[in-house]
Amino acid sequence: MANRKIEARGFKKKEEIDLSRKREEIIVQIFNWIKSNSFGAVQNWRWYIGITNNPDARKSGHKMRTIIDPFAFKAFNAGTRVNAKAIETHFHNLGMGDFDGNGGATEESVFVYVFKKRPTLRDTSTIVLEL
Repeated sequence: MANRKIEARGFKKKEEIDLSRKREEIIVQIFNWIKSNSFGAVQNWRWYIGITNNPDARKSGHKMRTIIDPFAFKAFNAGTRVNAKAIETHFHNLGMGDFDGNGGATEESVFVYVFKKRPTLRDTSTIVLEL
């Protein structure tokens, strides 16, 4: 028998599977974070999602832009820019927005971050009670 090349159809490289799993894990974590910081039904339009290489600097930047601390801000390490962008796009497709649509991501932008753009009255009363 001559050497024949056997193609494995439908199989992915291990790296692709690992990236996919990482994305799914973070998508679930983000969804759970949003759900735990929403009252009643989740309204995606109330939430901002972006990617960055420095979550602390990005949070400060949004505070300067909106004058108030971003409510329920949380960052998730996606491991790679490709993962971060795919996760961000996933949530954009679900109705989550950003301010300018494209941002200034770099190759080091491996963090996905979310925060509530417009806290509700219920959110602000919770803040007062926590003080």
